Amino acid sequence: MLSNENIWLTQKRLRHGVRQQAEQKTLAEYEKFNTQQRIESDFDRDVKKLLQKRDAQE
Repeated sequence: MLSNENIWLTQKRLRHGVRQQAEQKTLAEYEKFNTQQRIESDFDRDVKKLLQKRDAQE
């Protein structure tokens, strides 16, 4: 017969395993999502504007 402590430890291990699986799935989904984002930094925008101004002046 299992003691309460053994039952508790078994449940704790199961929760830990489920948590790890959830974290792995979350990271995998984020990696897919993150590659689909178009991120343009402030620096990129400023350089683009400067290049457009330079091209307009030429």
